[in-house]
Amino acid sequence: MARKGGQDRGITQRKERKGWWVRLYINGRERWYRCDTKSQAKALYGRLKADIRKERSSRKNLRHGRTSRFGRGFSVVLKGPQI
Repeated sequence: MARKGGQDRGITQRKERKGWWVRLYINGRERWYRCDTKSQAKALYGRLKADIRKERSSRKNLRHGRTSRFGRGFSVVLKGPQI
């Protein structure tokens, strides 16, 4: 769904500064990234948010002791058969 007025979340132009800026909170800290065009800023915002989501899900799995099926099977293959 489009945002009101065509504004994109986390993307802005700062006063007296060139380019478009992406604003994110990473690990509780505000971070700003500069881009030349609004399209670049949109792409960067999406990529950074995807990385943050991926990191959170991997930390959640580690906290609960989960591993992927491939990870368990691969470790068994490396160890070889138990005799």
